[in-house]
Amino acid sequence: MLSISFDRTIFILKQLHTSVKYRQNSIIFRKNLTTHIMNQQKNSQEIKSQDIFFSTQCGFTLVELIVTLGILIILVVIAFPSFQNWRKESEARQLFRKIAPTLSFARSSTLTYRTAVSICGGISSGCTGQWRDGMLTFTDLNHNGRIDHPSDHILQYTPLELHYGNLIWRGAGSRPYILFQESGLPLGSNGSLLYCGETSQYHRSVIMSMMGHVRPSPDLNQDGIYEGTDGRPLIC
Repeated sequence: MLSISFDRTIFILKQLHTSVKYRQNSIIFRKNLTTHIMNQQKNSQEIKSQDIFFSTQCGFTLVELIVTLGILIILVVIAFPSFQNWRKESEARQLFRKIAPTLSFARSSTLTYRTAVSICGGISSGCTGQWRDGMLTFTDLNHNGRIDHPSDHILQYTPLELHYGNLIWRGAGSRPYILFQESGLPLGSNGSLLYCGETSQYHRSVIMSMMGHVRPSPDLNQDGIYEGTDGRPLIC
């Protein structure tokens, strides 16, 4: 009887211990859960405050926008003339680099095809007399500066597309075209391709000798005004 009572007491104590441990674990769990919820709420509030901060800092007010646009317009007005002058100077400076290879090609083509070769101002399909558009190189059997013979054919087209000046051919014989004979020498075509810019500082000239050699017009006194073969400033 005493043994049964003792076993019963041990069982009851174990049950009490288990119940106490369960309650302790439950209290710890509730504390951890409460702490986790509080941390989540705190992080959410911090994120919202950061969003509010960035939303207020990243925007522009109407006054700031007007001031920014005003400054931008002033800068464009100041820079635009300088940009235009740079483009004019660039067009005048690069002209020789486009024209010189075309003249050299035409001269060498006379020996390659063993026929006369002419250059005229025009477009890719024919001569128009407008040198500012481009230079058309073609074989010219009858030396008349036109593609009108069955043997005549286009060899090359060099687009110039000048925007700030005009190009004029001034050669001996008053021909409106440049003609290289079968020997490679120009036929009375020594002269100059004169580029006339908006002002004298942009005038340039590509000078061709009686032997067909080309050179750019010089600025002998380094005053920004280029001279012709007579040593005088270029006049359009």
